[in-house]
Amino acid sequence: MFRQEEGVSEPSLTRLESVPAPFLICDGFTGMRVGSVRSGGLFDLVSKGWRALGRGIARLATPRPLYAVDFGAGGSTDFFSRFGWARSSIASPTLITCTGTPGGDETFRGFYVPSFPGTLLDRVTLHVSSRTAGTYTLAVVAHGGAYDGPVIAFDSETVTLTADDQANVATTFTFPSSPVTQGSTVAFTVRTINGPSGGIVFYSVPVDDATCPVTQTNDTTPPLSTFRRHGVNVQIEGAGPIIRER
Repeated sequence: MFRQEEGVSEPSLTRLESVPAPFLICDGFTGMRVGSVRSGGLFDLVSKGWRALGRGIARLATPRPLYAVDFGAGGSTDFFSRFGWARSSIASPTLITCTGTPGGDETFRGFYVPSFPGTLLDRVTLHVSSRTAGTYTLAVVAHGGAYDGPVIAFDSETVTLTADDQANVATTFTFPSSPVTQGSTVAFTVRTINGPSGGIVFYSVPVDDATCPVTQTNDTTPPLSTFRRHGVNVQIEGAGPIIRER
């Protein structure tokens, strides 16, 4: 949700923090086929599907501008403010970027971010290789708090590798803008789902990089296994931290 203040020469968008809405009751909703809604029958749909919520809530079903009056308690003008959903058209910012050396460690070793710097997880890029040529399907799973914690996001990707374990290939795993609590621990596991018989996949890591905010572990034993090194050759993209206005 964003707010745009009216009545100023160059209105800007201000991102609003998401908060619980206990006053909304969503129990009892039933699915309805979009094709069953006749043209001009929006209020019929509301009255039938949401009758239990009362006639007042039906007005919310019509797309209309939402305004809030500024009486001086917030904002800098004597005008209205527009509120609405928006999605940025710019690329997701890179939250973490670390480097490594060619080759790497086997995928049974996990890694985690002890303090995730953003609020959304969009993409994770690893640099993988093998000593067996062929096409591999790899999966990355992000867990909250520990290797056996709740799943935040999952994606699998296919990559073709040569028989040179020093020829790492950048492979990006894309997630559907998965929400993450800023400052929380996010643990990642990497698995080979399919590939040539006997093929082993490696992902690039540094010798040790204390400046990288990622910790690699010896395996993925919960909660966070045991320390192996500082750093993984990984790029993590998502929404940046929420900046609170004073």
